[in-house]
Amino acid sequence: MRFIFFISLFLFVFSSSALSNNYYQTRGYKLDPLITNKPFDININAELGALVTTGNNESTSILSKITVEHDIQQWKLKYSFGSLFKENQKVDSETGKKVTETTSEKYSVNGEAKFEMDQRRSLFSYASGDFDRFGSYKTYFSWVAGYSFRAIDGSLIVWDIDIAPGFTHVEPKDEESESAPMLRSSSNFEWTVSSHAKLNQKFSIETSSINTRMIFDTSLTAKIHGSALMKVSYKAIHDDSVAVNKEKTNTQTSVTLVINF
Repeated sequence: MRFIFFISLFLFVFSSSALSNNYYQTRGYKLDPLITNKPFDININAELGALVTTGNNESTSILSKITVEHDIQQWKLKYSFGSLFKENQKVDSETGKKVTETTSEKYSVNGEAKFEMDQRRSLFSYASGDFDRFGSYKTYFSWVAGYSFRAIDGSLIVWDIDIAPGFTHVEPKDEESESAPMLRSSSNFEWTVSSHAKLNQKFSIETSSINTRMIFDTSLTAKIHGSALMKVSYKAIHDDSVAVNKEKTNTQTSVTLVINF
């Protein structure tokens, strides 16, 4: 399965690179900030998606994410916080009354500090934490520090490859917490399709004696206003080691509104 992932990513990147030659090299993709007179150089994106159903089936789903980017000379800092919440309303078989049940509650936070040695090479440190109330792992924390290389640095296509050692700390659903050294490699591919659309594809794999986790995240964004865009995304997380009654692969498909502050 890992081999198929890497081959698919390789073919996608280089086929996209060939197609991009048909586009004008001067085309750019940039959002206008909602707040123009900021006291310092910082970029904030707020993302929100919601689904509410009523009638025979009543449910509420909320997806949110905040991303902060800040540059200080050769340092590039990036932080993000995301949440996913879902609840359903059903009829209690004993009382006949409607009761609300939470079926999904997940929070994720991550941060990255990258020091640029030159235009293509960087040193970086990355940390992430997932807190999933109903997942196979209640807590999944990772920290790495390593090397980043920009394989493609074009006006339309950018492709970064990272590799770094570190450690992971996990707390399974019904077991004691564990910690172990790990190795993480990742790929971040961006293609500016037009002045109003961008394709982003991320892939990462974290390997340790506890678990091997692969994350595939692809999204297409389209500008609808100077400081707003619509985002369609698909995310898949695969864990090799999970509880007996849990699925190894979890997917999430969403359509959200993003505002740039």
